[in-house]
Amino acid sequence: EIPECQIHFLECSKPSENPILKFLKLPFLALKYKKLCRNLGIDTEFVFLNRPNYIALMARMFGNKTRLVINECTTPSVMYAKNNFNSLANKFLISLLYPRADLILPNSKGNLEDLVQNFSINPKKCEILYNAIDLENIEQKALEDIALKDKFILSVGRLDKGKNHALLIRA
Repeated sequence: EIPECQIHFLECSKPSENPILKFLKLPFLALKYKKLCRNLGIDTEFVFLNRPNYIALMARMFGNKTRLVINECTTPSVMYAKNNFNSLANKFLISLLYPRADLILPNSKGNLEDLVQNFSINPKKCEILYNAIDLENIEQKALEDIALKDKFILSVGRLDKGKNHALLIRA
Protein backbone atom coordinates (compact mmCIF):
# COMPACT_ATOMS: atom_id res chain seq x y z
CA GLU A 1 0.00 0.00 0.00
CA ILE A 2 1.23 3.45 -0.92
CA PRO A 3 0.08 6.36 1.26
CA GLU A 4 -2.02 8.95 -0.58
CA CYS A 5 -2.34 6.62 -3.58
CA GLN A 6 -5.88 5.74 -4.52
CA ILE A 7 -6.48 2.32 -6.07
CA HIS A 8 -9.26 1.85 -8.64
CA PHE A 9 -10.62 -1.58 -9.58
CA LEU A 10 -12.34 -2.07 -12.93
CA GLU A 11 -13.59 -5.45 -11.75
CA CYS A 12 -12.88 -8.15 -9.20
CA SER A 13 -12.85 -11.30 -11.34
CA LYS A 14 -11.42 -14.61 -10.21
CA PRO A 15 -8.45 -16.32 -11.94
CA SER A 16 -10.71 -19.34 -12.54
CA GLU A 17 -13.24 -17.26 -14.50
CA ASN A 18 -14.35 -18.75 -17.81
CA PRO A 19 -11.97 -17.52 -20.56
CA ILE A 20 -14.83 -16.84 -22.98
CA LEU A 21 -16.54 -14.65 -20.38
CA LYS A 22 -13.24 -12.84 -19.72
CA PHE A 23 -12.92 -12.21 -23.47
CA LEU A 24 -16.50 -10.95 -23.80
CA LYS A 25 -16.05 -8.53 -20.86
CA LEU A 26 -13.08 -6.73 -22.47
CA PRO A 27 -15.06 -4.04 -24.38
CA PHE A 28 -17.14 -3.20 -21.29
CA LEU A 29 -14.02 -2.93 -19.15
CA ALA A 30 -12.43 -0.75 -21.83
CA LEU A 31 -15.37 1.67 -21.73
CA LYS A 32 -15.17 1.75 -17.94
CA TYR A 33 -11.41 2.35 -18.16
CA LYS A 34 -11.85 5.16 -20.70
CA LYS A 35 -14.25 6.89 -18.32
CA LEU A 36 -11.84 6.43 -15.40
CA CYS A 37 -8.96 7.95 -17.40
CA ARG A 38 -11.13 10.92 -18.34
CA ASN A 39 -12.35 11.45 -14.76
CA LEU A 40 -8.81 11.29 -13.35
CA GLY A 41 -7.31 13.50 -16.07
CA ILE A 42 -4.81 10.81 -17.12
CA ASP A 43 -2.63 11.93 -20.05
CA THR A 44 -0.08 9.08 -20.19
CA GLU A 45 -0.59 5.39 -19.46
CA PHE A 46 2.07 2.78 -18.73
CA VAL A 47 0.34 -0.57 -18.93
CA PHE A 48 1.81 -3.94 -17.98
CA LEU A 49 0.39 -7.45 -18.55
CA ASN A 50 -1.66 -8.71 -21.47
CA ARG A 51 -5.24 -8.25 -20.30
CA PRO A 52 -4.69 -4.69 -19.02
CA ASN A 53 -2.92 -3.99 -22.35
CA TYR A 54 -6.00 -5.18 -24.24
CA ILE A 55 -8.33 -3.07 -22.07
CA ALA A 56 -6.25 0.10 -22.48
CA LEU A 57 -5.89 -0.44 -26.22
CA MET A 58 -9.62 -1.05 -26.65
CA ALA A 59 -10.28 2.11 -24.63
CA ARG A 60 -8.15 3.90 -27.22
CA MET A 61 -10.35 2.44 -29.98
CA PHE A 62 -13.34 3.88 -28.08
CA GLY A 63 -11.80 7.36 -28.09
CA ASN A 64 -9.40 7.50 -25.13
CA LYS A 65 -6.85 10.16 -26.14
CA THR A 66 -3.98 9.44 -23.72
CA ARG A 67 -0.41 8.57 -24.70
CA LEU A 68 -0.27 4.79 -24.36
CA VAL A 69 2.87 2.79 -23.57
CA ILE A 70 2.50 -0.98 -23.14
CA ASN A 71 4.91 -3.66 -21.99
CA GLU A 72 5.37 -7.21 -23.30
CA CYS A 73 7.25 -9.63 -21.05
CA THR A 74 6.47 -12.86 -22.87
CA THR A 75 7.10 -14.43 -26.24
CA PRO A 76 3.47 -14.48 -27.38
CA SER A 77 3.91 -17.02 -30.19
CA VAL A 78 5.32 -19.49 -27.63
CA MET A 79 2.94 -18.54 -24.83
CA TYR A 80 -0.08 -18.94 -27.10
CA ALA A 81 1.11 -21.84 -29.27
CA LYS A 82 -1.81 -24.15 -28.50
CA ASN A 83 -4.81 -24.42 -30.78
CA ASN A 84 -7.42 -23.50 -28.16
CA PHE A 85 -9.74 -20.56 -27.54
CA ASN A 86 -7.39 -18.82 -25.11
CA SER A 87 -4.42 -18.94 -27.47
CA LEU A 88 -6.40 -17.97 -30.57
CA ALA A 89 -8.10 -15.07 -28.76
CA ASN A 90 -4.81 -13.72 -27.38
CA LYS A 91 -3.05 -13.94 -30.76
CA PHE A 92 -6.00 -12.17 -32.39
CA LEU A 93 -6.02 -9.41 -29.76
CA ILE A 94 -2.26 -8.84 -29.98
CA SER A 95 -2.41 -8.55 -33.79
CA LEU A 96 -5.45 -6.28 -33.70
CA LEU A 97 -4.63 -4.06 -30.73
CA TYR A 98 -0.86 -3.77 -30.20
CA PRO A 99 -0.29 -1.69 -33.36
CA ARG A 100 -2.52 1.00 -31.76
CA ALA A 101 -0.04 1.64 -28.92
CA ASP A 102 2.21 4.69 -29.08
CA LEU A 103 5.12 2.66 -27.75
CA ILE A 104 5.62 -1.04 -27.05
CA LEU A 105 8.31 -2.04 -24.56
CA PRO A 106 9.28 -5.70 -24.97
CA ASN A 107 11.75 -6.81 -22.30
CA SER A 108 14.09 -8.66 -24.65
CA LYS A 109 15.31 -8.73 -28.23
CA GLY A 110 13.63 -12.12 -28.68
CA ASN A 111 10.25 -10.79 -27.56
CA LEU A 112 10.67 -7.81 -29.91
CA GLU A 113 11.49 -10.11 -32.84
CA ASP A 114 8.48 -12.29 -32.01
CA LEU A 115 6.13 -9.29 -32.09
CA VAL A 116 7.57 -8.08 -35.40
CA GLN A 117 7.77 -11.46 -37.16
CA ASN A 118 4.65 -13.17 -35.86
CA PHE A 119 2.27 -10.29 -35.15
CA SER A 120 3.29 -7.71 -37.80
CA ILE A 121 4.17 -5.07 -35.22
CA ASN A 122 6.10 -2.11 -36.63
CA PRO A 123 9.59 -2.24 -35.05
CA LYS A 124 9.67 1.59 -35.05
CA LYS A 125 6.95 1.47 -32.39
CA CYS A 126 9.11 -0.70 -30.14
CA GLU A 127 11.98 -0.09 -27.78
CA ILE A 128 13.51 -2.82 -25.63
CA LEU A 129 13.23 -2.17 -21.90
CA TYR A 130 15.31 -4.83 -20.21
CA ASN A 131 14.35 -5.98 -16.74
CA ALA A 132 16.19 -3.98 -14.10
CA ILE A 133 19.18 -5.86 -12.71
CA ASP A 134 21.97 -4.98 -10.33
CA LEU A 135 24.97 -5.75 -12.58
CA GLU A 136 27.52 -4.62 -10.02
CA ASN A 137 26.16 -7.04 -7.43
CA ILE A 138 25.95 -9.89 -9.96
CA GLU A 139 29.52 -9.32 -11.17
CA GLN A 140 30.73 -9.34 -7.58
CA LYS A 141 28.89 -12.59 -6.80
CA ALA A 142 30.26 -14.16 -10.01
CA LEU A 143 33.75 -13.92 -8.52
CA GLU A 144 32.76 -15.96 -5.46
CA ASP A 145 33.48 -19.69 -5.29
CA ILE A 146 30.51 -22.03 -5.29
CA ALA A 147 30.28 -25.41 -3.60
CA LEU A 148 29.14 -27.28 -6.73
CA LYS A 149 32.03 -28.82 -8.64
CA ASP A 150 30.00 -30.62 -11.33
CA LYS A 151 28.78 -28.79 -14.42
CA PHE A 152 25.24 -27.50 -14.18
CA ILE A 153 22.72 -25.30 -15.95
CA LEU A 154 21.21 -22.38 -14.07
CA SER A 155 17.98 -20.83 -15.26
CA VAL A 156 16.30 -17.95 -13.49
CA GLY A 157 12.62 -17.30 -14.11
CA ARG A 158 9.23 -18.80 -13.54
CA LEU A 159 8.68 -22.31 -14.84
CA ASP A 160 6.18 -21.86 -17.64
CA LYS A 161 6.12 -22.53 -21.35
CA GLY A 162 6.70 -18.87 -22.23
CA LYS A 163 10.17 -18.96 -20.64
CA ASN A 164 11.15 -21.80 -23.03
CA HIS A 165 13.19 -23.90 -20.59
CA ALA A 166 12.87 -26.79 -23.06
CA LEU A 167 15.18 -24.96 -25.48
CA LEU A 168 17.78 -24.53 -22.74
CA ILE A 169 17.63 -28.23 -21.87
CA ARG A 170 17.91 -29.29 -25.53
CA ALA A 171 20.90 -26.99 -26.08
